[in-house]
Amino acid sequence: MSGDVHVRICEHLGGRFPGVTRLLLVMKNGSNFSTRTEVWEWIFSRSHGQLKWKDTDSKAIVNYSTKYLKNSCIEFINTKNKVFILEGDSGKTLVNSIEREIKARSSEWRALPDLPDNPTCIATTLLSATQTDGESADNLRKADVFSMRRAKFAIKLRDFEAYERDLFPDDWQKQRRAFLEACIQHVLVLPTFFNLSIYLPRLIRLATACEDFAELRKIIERLTELVKDVDKHCQTEIKSCDGINTAIISKWQEQIRRIIDENIKMAFPIHLTRSGKKQWNDEFKSNAFLKTCNDTWFLSEFISDVNELQKQQARLFSHDLAYMPFRFIGLPKELNGHRGIPEKKYIRYLDASTLLPNKIYSGLELVSKSINFFREDKLPFGILFSTRPFDLTDLYFLNTDPYSQEGSDDITKSILALRGFSSEKKMPLRNNENVLEVSLNRDNTKLHVALASWKTDNNSWIASITKNNDPDLTRYRRVTFLLNEVLNSSARPDYLIFPELAIPARWFLRFAKKLQRRGISLIAGVEYLHRPNNIVNNQVWAALSHDGLGFLSMIVIRQDKQIAAIKEEEKLHQLAGVKLRPEPKNLWETPPVIRHGDFFFALLVCSELTNITYRAALCGKIDALFVPEWNKDTETFNALVESAALDIHAYIIQCNDRQYGDSRIRAPYKDSWKRDLVRLKGGVTDYFVIGEIDIMSLRKFQSSYRSPDGSFKPVPDGFDLKLAYERKVLPQGNNHT
Repeated sequence: MSGDVHVRICEHLGGRFPGVTRLLLVMKNGSNFSTRTEVWEWIFSRSHGQLKWKDTDSKAIVNYSTKYLKNSCIEFINTKNKVFILEGDSGKTLVNSIEREIKARSSEWRALPDLPDNPTCIATTLLSATQTDGESADNLRKADVFSMRRAKFAIKLRDFEAYERDLFPDDWQKQRRAFLEACIQHVLVLPTFFNLSIYLPRLIRLATACEDFAELRKIIERLTELVKDVDKHCQTEIKSCDGINTAIISKWQEQIRRIIDENIKMAFPIHLTRSGKKQWNDEFKSNAFLKTCNDTWFLSEFISDVNELQKQQARLFSHDLAYMPFRFIGLPKELNGHRGIPEKKYIRYLDASTLLPNKIYSGLELVSKSINFFREDKLPFGILFSTRPFDLTDLYFLNTDPYSQEGSDDITKSILALRGFSSEKKMPLRNNENVLEVSLNRDNTKLHVALASWKTDNNSWIASITKNNDPDLTRYRRVTFLLNEVLNSSARPDYLIFPELAIPARWFLRFAKKLQRRGISLIAGVEYLHRPNNIVNNQVWAALSHDGLGFLSMIVIRQDKQIAAIKEEEKLHQLAGVKLRPEPKNLWETPPVIRHGDFFFALLVCSELTNITYRAALCGKIDALFVPEWNKDTETFNALVESAALDIHAYIIQCNDRQYGDSRIRAPYKDSWKRDLVRLKGGVTDYFVIGEIDIMSLRKFQSSYRSPDGSFKPVPDGFDLKLAYERKVLPQGNNHT
């Protein structure tokens, strides 16, 4: 390091807020603006008095004030705001190019992480993400190099945090350690560190949570060297406080010490593995590390006792300040494995009955009772002061009967207490006809359905039965690659269906939320869910978009397979001594019908399609039937699908495992060559195909008193008596010339 290097510590002390958003406002210049002040005045006049100049003379600072922030001061310095007045085709071209660049960048955030097979390529990728050359412009001030570098690195870090949530540590150990080593070599160095320092806490938490204690020690030691280098070779100053530069390094050291200390406590595993405990003792109780602590005063308070660290983690978890959100303690174990969650005895409570308004307290009380954490008017700190509260999807998992009127009211009260707003429209409810109505405002005339040709290895199936780790380490990479292909598809589907037992439950929610942001509903069979007394559930989950809160959100409908197939029952008993039984709340005699927007559909799991009673009950009630399968006997099911399309008179959407094939969308068309809209079989890689189902044409045909000449086969005998009233539309008439 040369002596003339100038480091502004303020960027680390003050921090660069990772949540800062840059806003590009593009509008027609109908008011003939010519100055920046005129634009601001135009905005002020439409802000209902909430925005105004702090000093009308200088007009350099914008003040924001509302009734609920009487004692707060929120100001925006106006010096970095720019106004560009563009004209003609060249101006439109410039705006379009910016839009394309922003969409390209944002698509990286929308994509699911792609776990690389080869750990050696991670360092190269990370170096590319932190380099300064070759950046293309995405705003009117050309390139903001620091921001782009931070964004690239943030995406990489976000991906690795996703792997930590979705995978067991041993499954991706090589890739993770290669990433941490690359960060030590390329991020925790001058001057890069000051551009990416806001991500240091997340790096420490990642290494700690995954028991990578050797890498964690290297991170700490590299930070001590970095502080020494800055102190020895760099001139330091506080940018916003000219002349006040006393003890800058010592204050910076203290802040780094707090970052190390707090984030190790936040993420320290509550249940260390045997190898993890040995590695911790080897790395942090060794004489070499103790000497480092003595030589570096800001590590002098470092806690190396495992029991004390676990107590501190439990305390932070109880207040929803740990790496693992407090809400995970109440969610089903299959969603998160409960890794990192302490015992219930560590949960702390507070009597808040007199501190909160009744509406808020009663809503929080409902949430606490739903997860069995309510103690004599006392609520857990983690719910009272939640930093990551339950969302709507979580609440539907917690409520035992969410689609009844009572259950819906409870969820509405809980949302108000947790999120501060009530539902503006219709929440999902089961009506008097036993149809589950999920509100969604969209055009249901024609819908696009994507069928995933997806293979689950037989050994993965056995592992899920016997509660062992998945031996197929390519499975996560394959599914994220396939979903990214769906997300990037130009013909966006409305629904994506996977086969039976295709996805581990702990992956489902995050995948579904990614798809939901693009308006895609995910339907998939999840791996066996293990229950007490040697019982397993075989469920299909449907993550459906809905607008019951006044904006687009998501709920997950879970439907049990009622009876195991003969071979399935035999294998379950032979391999693990377990039996397939549905959850008591998911028992049914006739298949449930779902009305999603104005699209009526039902779900049957594999062998349930052979039940003629189920098929008869759906006649006239649905537009389409989704059937996720894992089925070898494709010949028998071929006849069943062809028959079901005619006797139910609906679209049959069958999705079978790729190794057996015959995934298809079958329609009751008159012409035989039209009936298979999509039919898939074979292939050595996973892929998807999108088919279009014309719901309105089918209903118009069915709504005629007698089936007219048209594209579809005549309805079966007695169909007019079974046709649901809600599905009736203006009938299709005959064409006359």
